[in-house]
Amino acid sequence: MVTVLGNADINGKVNGEVAVILGCANLGPEAEINGELIVIGGRIQRYPDSKSRGQEVVIPFLPEGMTDAFEDIPRFVSDCILLARPISPNVKITLYIAGIFMVFYLLLAILFPRQLERSRKAIEERPFNAFLAGILVLACFIPFTIILLITVVGILLLPVADIALIAIAIFGKAVAFFFVGRQIARAIRTSFLEHPIFSILIGGCVVFALYMIPFFGLFLWMIMSILGLGAVCLAIGESISERKAARQAAMPTYPSGSSVAAQSSYEGSAPQETTGGPVPPGTTLSQVDPPVAAIFQRVGFWWRTLATMIDLMLVGLLIGILNIGVPLIPLFAYLILFWGWKGSTLGGMALGIRVQKISGEPMDWSTSIIRSLSSIVSFLPFFLGFFWAGWDPENQSWHDKIAGTSVVQVPKGYTWN
Repeated sequence: MVTVLGNADINGKVNGEVAVILGCANLGPEAEINGELIVIGGRIQRYPDSKSRGQEVVIPFLPEGMTDAFEDIPRFVSDCILLARPISPNVKITLYIAGIFMVFYLLLAILFPRQLERSRKAIEERPFNAFLAGILVLACFIPFTIILLITVVGILLLPVADIALIAIAIFGKAVAFFFVGRQIARAIRTSFLEHPIFSILIGGCVVFALYMIPFFGLFLWMIMSILGLGAVCLAIGESISERKAARQAAMPTYPSGSSVAAQSSYEGSAPQETTGGPVPPGTTLSQVDPPVAAIFQRVGFWWRTLATMIDLMLVGLLIGILNIGVPLIPLFAYLILFWGWKGSTLGGMALGIRVQKISGEPMDWSTSIIRSLSSIVSFLPFFLGFFWAGWDPENQSWHDKIAGTSVVQVPKGYTWN
């Protein structure tokens, strides 16, 4: 007798073995088992009069106090999976999970109200584009994962990519609830309910109730997930475009060699004298005065991550062609070589970003070696040192701080030395 994803209620004679997988074995007063009794992921509950003549083996997946959770598995299968709905009023665990997510969404509303509002506007103003963007992100994530796995070195970034997608998806669900709640608040003309916290609470309760409708619940969950994911991606894209435009507008347009303009801008005042307008074509970065380079716009986490992914794919391709057994050696050699030679890797040059000293001076070989080796410090605590560049005021990662470097956006008109 074998029971999978359910409880086995036995109140009779079983001549062979009994196996219960992800469930509990409940033996009644007349239960009689002549073979082995094996329970995986649950427990054995029995009447004193029940008989089991063979060996009893219990392999728990959860601590003793949490084993009761497996008793909800049969109801979850029948009420949620078979009826295609994520929440059922008959399955307590789904209600608990929904409540936990609701608390988390409300916490996001407190911490990130502006980001929620920007993403909500993306759904309101461009719902079709948001939905299409969500589908494209999901469709592209699978080949993107395959590429990372093929490059070998990209495996290190795979957890980061998975965490980023999950974080965006969860934030997207909060955005979708915010959108629904705001529409309801506007319909009943109650302005104070338009606040993100109240809107998410109202929208979440309505959507959770709709999730309980058989078959329609799963369909609605998919629509809301894709719509929220796409809206957040559109909002991120708009934010990056706005920051890039602001950087270009604020970027100095005088060529190198203008020491007066460089010094005045470096000190924080407007340049009083320049020797020209836009950067002349062919001006190399090696000709830039350090004070001018020091005020180039710093680059944040995501743009740096994109450049790193390009580099990892290139290095992984090279490792695959040459069949190198130790991938870290060519990776560090690649970084040290290009940082010391060009001040940027191939991925960085493709995106127009440069690594330089904080003073604006170009990278030298010793700084390149220190920065590459100290990146191990950023890697070890679960990539925390790399993420640091996202919220640091100077957009520096840990290895930037150790090496005394910064990553900047190269203005248009300059060529690589």
